[in-house]
Amino acid sequence: NFQNKKNKNMKKTTQTLTAITALIAMQAAAQTAQPAQAPEAPAPSAAEQTAPESWAERESLFLEKIIPQKVSDRGFTPIADWTGEMWNNVSGGSQNQMSWNSLLHFGFEQDLSKLSGSSASLGRLGITMYYYASDSDFANAGQTSDASNIFTGAAFRVFEVYYANEFETDAGNFSLRIGQLAADEDFMGLDYADLFLNSSFGAIPAVAGSSIRNGAIAFSQYANATAGIVLGYEKSGFEAKVGLYNGNAGLDISSNNGFDYDLQGVALWYQLGYNYSISGLAGKVAFGGSYNSNEFADFETGEASRNLYSFYVLLQQDLLNDDEGNAVLGGFARFAYNPSRNIAETAMYLDAGLNWFGPIPCRKDDIFGVAFGLTESEKAFRNSEGLPQYESCLETTYRLQLTKAIALQPAFQVYFKPAGDNGDRGVKYVIGVRAEVAF
Repeated sequence: NFQNKKNKNMKKTTQTLTAITALIAMQAAAQTAQPAQAPEAPAPSAAEQTAPESWAERESLFLEKIIPQKVSDRGFTPIADWTGEMWNNVSGGSQNQMSWNSLLHFGFEQDLSKLSGSSASLGRLGITMYYYASDSDFANAGQTSDASNIFTGAAFRVFEVYYANEFETDAGNFSLRIGQLAADEDFMGLDYADLFLNSSFGAIPAVAGSSIRNGAIAFSQYANATAGIVLGYEKSGFEAKVGLYNGNAGLDISSNNGFDYDLQGVALWYQLGYNYSISGLAGKVAFGGSYNSNEFADFETGEASRNLYSFYVLLQQDLLNDDEGNAVLGGFARFAYNPSRNIAETAMYLDAGLNWFGPIPCRKDDIFGVAFGLTESEKAFRNSEGLPQYESCLETTYRLQLTKAIALQPAFQVYFKPAGDNGDRGVKYVIGVRAEVAF
């Protein structure tokens, strides 16, 4: 709870007066050699009570207030947040009009230890769902990168349904997630890359492919979740995790409400990372990859081919700290390569970017960012679709943290030689703004 400076000073004053009163009583008792009772503590004043929490300081607008205390003490945590966007292709391409999209994400998580009153680590159960709506497919600004990383088919969909737990031991910390999971939730990501709105800066797109059975995207950038398990380990800065999933998450269509997928092959993900510090500047390096055992269409011959796999490396580094050791400037770089020729849509991907934290002195929670991403389409795929070899995107964005629960984020994106639906290969300029509200 929030407590202002005035309340803190008054509390210190009350504590000092109480101590002086006790000292006088002890001296009086010594002089009279009579037993003296300890002075009764004064009743707490109104100033000593915790000040009401400002709505601007809440992590959520109202959920934490309307849930009864006995329910939250039992470990029940509701989840509800909304993301709304407006986009405009101001120049280049064939869609020069305003467009909007909206994502409502909701669910809950239940701490089983608090529910049962047990001191043992019993883990958590969780479920998340979403409803997505859009007035067009405008967000598909390029062949390999969408202007928005929440872009999907219009649908209500059950997303993740999972059990999670963590175990702290002398040998290290172990973690587990199992259930219906999104395969790109636990891999490929960096905190500094997550600032940007373009989809390429989220799940690396160099690992995408189309299943020959039903055309569903194998991975990554799932708008769906599928059966899977993720195991993690951390010790002394070192971290490792491996995920094993059903190889087909199903089609991203409105009739798929979250459980419409076939058990088809396996998808394996792995990632090894190390968190370090150089002269007080934090950093992280990681290496990972993926493998899918399914059959995929060969874009050159049209025949079936198995075994889609890829590799990636990640680097995140703080470049400048303030006097308190908090990051002021940080950067990231990522590279992914897909050697599965003819069955992959993308062959190579790389990006790099910078985050500037608190660029305005009076707004320490704001973030300014600029990032550039480059995607190379696989040769057989681009020839079959008439696409350019490379597509790149430059994004500049500013995240304005209005309150802890509300953020506004404008973005400006430049696409170089995008694969427009009219064959246009010129430069495309897109502006957009995102609003986020945690209920």
